[in-house]
Amino acid sequence: MVAKGSLKKTAAIIGGILLVLLVIGAMGSGSAKNSDSDTKAPEVSTQPQTETSSQNEASVQNEVSVITTPTKDILGAWSQQLPTEYRLGTVDSIGNDSLTPSKPNGDANPNYINGIVEGSKQTVTKVSGNDNKQSVATVYRFSDANSAEAYYLNKTNEVIQRRGYSEVSTNSLSSRCFGFETKTQIYDIKEAICVKGNVVFDLKVSGTMYVDVSDSDLIDNAKALEKLIK
Repeated sequence: MVAKGSLKKTAAIIGGILLVLLVIGAMGSGSAKNSDSDTKAPEVSTQPQTETSSQNEASVQNEVSVITTPTKDILGAWSQQLPTEYRLGTVDSIGNDSLTPSKPNGDANPNYINGIVEGSKQTVTKVSGNDNKQSVATVYRFSDANSAEAYYLNKTNEVIQRRGYSEVSTNSLSSRCFGFETKTQIYDIKEAICVKGNVVFDLKVSGTMYVDVSDSDLIDNAKALEKLIK
């Protein structure tokens, strides 16, 4: 038989071991909770920062896309770059009829261009022997790119619905453009309608049926114009 003293001593040792294990287990559980808390915290704090950064980038991009150069300055600089064979007409502002949403009597103005800020128009004529051609450039500046896009689509759809044209390639232009050619008994007309940011520009080159109006007559002048729209 085992002495009672030995049993008590053994029980005390076992009890001590169990107590130590319980303490270690409790410490390990607390440490795991703290570790989980430390891991999750950065995920919560960085989320708003990411959203704010994206919003700031979008805001900067919108500000950069708005073109503020007056259309008269754009056309003035464009015509001065043309060869000396061109006679330059004056740069005129588009009529107030396009800028006013309502008539004096309060009725809606059907000629009003929605979102427009201002616009200008210039006619130049190339005189070189029998090679006489006329170019008419019109530039419209809108308050925002959406208004410019809506006007561009409206004008191009008018041409498409009217028909009676053949397309002219505008792939070499960086702006979004629609090029087309129309012919009458007297005139050959090539035209490009383009949108760049919040600006729409229309360039029309015409000559009599005895004068060859080439695609380059249109595209070269359009390239020179679009570079100045910035």
